[in-house]
Amino acid sequence: MDGIEASKRAAELVDDASRLPGETKPRGHGRPPGSGRKPGQRNRRSLDAAAAISPLVPKARRALNRLLTADSIDPETRLKAVALTYAYRWGKPTERSEVSGPHGAPIESRHQSDVPLDDAARAAVQALALARGGT
Repeated sequence: MDGIEASKRAAELVDDASRLPGETKPRGHGRPPGSGRKPGQRNRRSLDAAAAISPLVPKARRALNRLLTADSIDPETRLKAVALTYAYRWGKPTERSEVSGPHGAPIESRHQSDVPLDDAARAAVQALALARGGT
């Protein structure tokens, strides 16, 4: 083995030593380009769930149709069924919430340095400044 081959072999041994059992690439290097699930692609669990539920969809549609057209069903129950169906299909609408101060006034914000210190906190801040060599 000449010097170049020996240095290549030494580099391979270092790479091998930095790998954990079962690793196929040196540690610290990212995934190879193009590997992994593509953006927007569903994972296996989602696909399995969809495959398990698909045969039930026609039966569920018929049951929902009966629920919505039956005169014996309470209108409030019908409305809940429709709302739930839409929520599962297209998602619930965003709920808006307003955060305000008392009586709808804007929230008062203060910087931490504007908050008055009590005597113990003031003494601690001064002791810390003295310990750091300040005045």
